Amino acid sequence: MNRSISMFPSPLWGGVRGGGRKARSRACSLLPQLTPLPGSPSRQRDGMTPSLPHKGGGNKQVFLRRQYLVLLSAVLLACLAATARAEVQKFLNPCGQQLCASYQLVLAPPEGWEIDKQASRQNKIQIMVPNGASFATAEPLIYVEVFYHRDKQQTLADFARVSNARWVAANAKAKISELPAVERSNGKPPFIRFAFDNPDKAQQAYEIGAFGIDSDKDGNEFVLDVVMSGSSKEALNRADAAYVTILKAH
Repeated sequence: MNRSISMFPSPLWGGVRGGGRKARSRACSLLPQLTPLPGSPSRQRDGMTPSLPHKGGGNKQVFLRRQYLVLLSAVLLACLAATARAEVQKFLNPCGQQLCASYQLVLAPPEGWEIDKQASRQNKIQIMVPNGASFATAEPLIYVEVFYHRDKQQTLADFARVSNARWVAANAKAKISELPAVERSNGKPPFIRFAFDNPDKAQQAYEIGAFGIDSDKDGNEFVLDVVMSGSSKEALNRADAAYVTILKAH
């Protein structure tokens, strides 16, 4: 297979999927600028000295060091807590004369897979391929699309129903069947899954799609659409273990 963006009739480029009524957490990359301990090179250079009140005697150096460690521990715990719940990141991209938001899941590919960064960047969607393959040659590929869940009254099942109805409306011969849900190791609601037979679409004749709920660091809610797409059922069977691993881990 030699897949091209212009040839690949995916919902990635048609905007057909998505049921809205009109996605491992990000690690803390920057810690607060904590005041260095007395005696450190930076404190010696700038000549600053601590101004804490001296209460009850004791070793001031030890006291300051303990305070520093307590503060550092609190910062790290806060980062870890934010990391555990901040799965979706927001990006602002130029579109015309304004900035438009796009969303990505903090994604960890399974063993033997990697993110095709160029294809992902071009399509503003995360595309994973087997190691050594590319978007053009991967069989199958896995992609992740993130939708802002604007209507909080809409359940995930309703989102999936609307999305699947749009897909069938755009592809009259398509057939969709429900598959068992996949539990997630992070304690979030399970992914609900569907199998898609698309006889009119040679490059994506068979697909498995999974819908799940996630959030960003501010608590905004999103729907994840994780799709494994290929030209044959055999290709999907080969990659099924990797696909399920992705669902369980995110």
